[in-house]
Amino acid sequence: DEGNLFASVADEVMIRHSSGNERWLSVIRKPQIHKNKETDLFLIEDITDRKKNELETINARNRLSEVMRIAKVGYWEKDFKNNRWIWSDEVYKIFNIEPGTEISEEIITELMDKKSIRRRNKRISKALTSKHNFSYAFEYQILPQGSPPKWIAGESFFEDGRFYGWSQDV
Repeated sequence: DEGNLFASVADEVMIRHSSGNERWLSVIRKPQIHKNKETDLFLIEDITDRKKNELETINARNRLSEVMRIAKVGYWEKDFKNNRWIWSDEVYKIFNIEPGTEISEEIITELMDKKSIRRRNKRISKALTSKHNFSYAFEYQILPQGSPPKWIAGESFFEDGRFYGWSQDV
């Protein structure tokens, strides 16, 4: 296919220098026609520092996820722009809900008793109407699907239009 013949190809590769040092390169191949001849232009950039940062970030994220799993702590956030909740896998586990399930206010309130719902709604309302950054610690009894009641504790933060926090199975 001639359309693919002249398509650019990009990749990131790791090479090991004779000294043993690893270097990461971004390699882009751009096929061209020059003086009626097919030729390739290669753009090569050393991306070692960026790649090391990416790998360190991935490793740190993995370690943090493992610590959160062991401590039974999960992260959550409310995405107001898209009106949806974002939960870490550990929060799904705390509430005994299949990870990836789309979370709504209805699902959350089904898992709480009426007193806890009222306290939660009052605090969220206060956070949303406050002109200042706001945080509060909480402890609620929840009624996970298919499990006995359990207590969760955590902290909520409302900062610069973001509403997020952590929850722990206590």
